[in-house]
Amino acid sequence: MMTKQRYRRQRGVTLMEMMVVVAIFSVVFIISYTLLEDTVKTSLFLEEHNDLPVYGQSAVNAIQRELLQTRTVFEGTATSFGPGYYSALTFPANYPLLAGSQLPVLNPTGNLVPDTATRFTGNILLIARQLPPAIIPGLSTGCATGASAANCTLAIDRYQFEVIYLTKVTGAQNFASTGYYIDIIQAKSVIYADYSQLDTWTKLVPPPSPTDKNSVASKLSGYQDPFTHISQATTQAWNSSVAAPSAFYTITASLGFNTIVSPKIALPTAASLVRGLSGGRVSGKMAYTVGFRPSAARFNLATDVTKSDGTIVVKDPIPKYAVFDSTQPLFPSGLEILMVGPAGSRRILSRVVIMANWIGHIDSKETQVITSGSS
Repeated sequence: MMTKQRYRRQRGVTLMEMMVVVAIFSVVFIISYTLLEDTVKTSLFLEEHNDLPVYGQSAVNAIQRELLQTRTVFEGTATSFGPGYYSALTFPANYPLLAGSQLPVLNPTGNLVPDTATRFTGNILLIARQLPPAIIPGLSTGCATGASAANCTLAIDRYQFEVIYLTKVTGAQNFASTGYYIDIIQAKSVIYADYSQLDTWTKLVPPPSPTDKNSVASKLSGYQDPFTHISQATTQAWNSSVAAPSAFYTITASLGFNTIVSPKIALPTAASLVRGLSGGRVSGKMAYTVGFRPSAARFNLATDVTKSDGTIVVKDPIPKYAVFDSTQPLFPSGLEILMVGPAGSRRILSRVVIMANWIGHIDSKETQVITSGSS
């Protein structure tokens, strides 16, 4: 009797009981996993829908801000200064220019409409931005009137070239298994003094003293922004009224000018105009890119689904203003620049398309702005 009671107290779990437990656990696990997956998808969906308009709007706002502070906007008409200055650019090695990129071509009498037989759309913005003047005090001669004066102050205009362009980024982060993504880069040149202004100053009657000329050249080469105290050394001058090959000079210690033969416009300062494309601001799992399509079929139609042939299409057309060229499928990608109107009443359209890829889903957002100006 004691043996039977001990056996009943010590018997194990039956197979049926184990199967019931496993079944219950499986159901709970599937429900939990589904809820977790739905939560992740919802989180990524919200992140993507918040980020896309932020990235696009920040890009066009930055472009508009630069245009509003611009002295000259270069364009690609063969008879203009644009092609010469464009060919003088030296792009940073870590941010190479996207293949097939082109300057916009000015349409002086047209409207902001898609191209037809003639290409007007570009995807590079090249500008010469006017900076606050360099204030050089403490001169004894050479005031604007040409008369001698004690403690004369000279204000020297300065300029900086800026380029907004596309680059292909390869590496661990890529978009839709293409092996890369496209980013918008804002690059800046060194600072140039106004050649015409300095040259005119050196030829005043009576002329500035050699001491004052040396002082101006020295203070320009060691100039610091008076508010930020950041070095803005200025050792070269630019003549904005002539074409690129003859437009640049080095400033000597005695405020003379040596023509730079075969000038190159280096871009030592460069950074992404759309911070966060390399992984998203929140989860780090989002894949973003400036819109592109490596072939005529990808990323181009009215929905954002994968078709039966495996191609992927989105709701925002890429391109919208340029005509697609199968020999240059990455031009213009999701950055389009149009320039229309005569000098004095010119309008510049800037259009940016940003795309997001998460868990097999692709979405896009188009943002554009029109800037009016005299450039």
